[in-house]
Amino acid sequence: MIWQDNDSPSGPPTSARANREGQKPVSTQASPAELVDGLSATVEKDGRVKFALTRKRKAFAHLTLPANQAGEIAANALGGAYDAHDQALMGLVPPAERKTSYPFVRITGLGLGPCTIEGHACLVVRVGASELGLAFPKDKLKQFAQWLAAAESLNS
Repeated sequence: MIWQDNDSPSGPPTSARANREGQKPVSTQASPAELVDGLSATVEKDGRVKFALTRKRKAFAHLTLPANQAGEIAANALGGAYDAHDQALMGLVPPAERKTSYPFVRITGLGLGPCTIEGHACLVVRVGASELGLAFPKDKLKQFAQWLAAAESLNS
């Protein structure tokens, strides 16, 4: 079980612990109507983010974390997608179809940082208080920068 700073047994009661202790649970928000299967997030009054896993339009699991830990959720989800793609290339699992559109978020910062993978740098994307590092091959950085500059000049 993962304990958050204020979810430890000595901390204030969480909704799950409140149920065990006979207290009234915190109400949970329904998943967005358009979400059939997936993950949704809502901001709680205390600033933490509640993540809800949805299957067939019904939320079946919730996890509340500080906003700065949202990158952990994103990294694990994307890591699973990478592993599934890698295994599909090896013929171990069927390949997933590529979607015709992609979800996106607005970012509040973008930077470059060190990476533990040899020959890579991390493109660090900041979204609010959370950061996510994307391992990027160093030999592709210049090409990426040129592509960004060209795209920007087209949009100006």
